[in-house]
Amino acid sequence: MIEKIQQVEDNWQKPWITIAANTRNFFPQNLTGRRYA
Repeated sequence: MIEKIQQVEDNWQKPWITIAANTRNFFPQNLTGRRYA
C-alpha cells in the first residue's frame, strides 16, 4: 500500500481546474481542452 502511494505521488500532476479557475474568463473544459461553454 505504501509503495502504491509513493508511485502515485511521483506521477502526480496539478489538476486542470486550478489553472483555468485563476483566469478571469473561465470556461469549464474537459481533459483534452475542449470547452463546454
